[in-house]
Amino acid sequence: MKKNLIIVLSIIYFLFVNSSYFWEKLPGLWDMVLTGILFLSFVILAIILIFQIIKMIRNKFSSKITIINCIILTTVLTVTALYPLGIVDFRKFEGIDLILAQYEGAANCTTTLKIKKENRFIQRRICFGIDEYYGNYRIDGDTIKLHYDEKSSFGSKYAYGLIKLDSIKNDKNYGLILYYRDSVDNDPLPMRILEYRIK
Repeated sequence: MKKNLIIVLSIIYFLFVNSSYFWEKLPGLWDMVLTGILFLSFVILAIILIFQIIKMIRNKFSSKITIINCIILTTVLTVTALYPLGIVDFRKFEGIDLILAQYEGAANCTTTLKIKKENRFIQRRICFGIDEYYGNYRIDGDTIKLHYDEKSSFGSKYAYGLIKLDSIKNDKNYGLILYYRDSVDNDPLPMRILEYRIK
């Protein structure tokens, strides 16, 4: 087991990175803690790789386990660097976005609203962690009415959005969605519409 420890650790790390879609939405700061652990693990594995390469050269490539360790570590670290969110983009399986709107606030905190074809929406907020909320929607004219699957936590969910399309559209901006928390909200969140497929 001790001989194969580096291989086992590399595989565990690789599996955690490639399953980030499922655990990055954990409540509170758990997702941040896991992301920090993964970053630290990447650095540690990179240091181990350097020592393994030195060991392999000193042994004149005679140790098979050291060579295997180097190959696996190099593969895992390279793939992680190229695909930090995992090889498979699981978001592609969420369905077509009829509307994709986004707002970037202070400290690069980002709120994204995805209106899906299947009468579902996803609100994703990235700010020192990731939170996602789901629900059903109804579009009446220029208004999107949102019904969340569960009750809102403070300042994280909204009740409806007003669609303000630009008369001149381009590939990067179709207009705005003014995102209101409730009917008495006087300070809507201006979300830029990046995709619009509603006819």
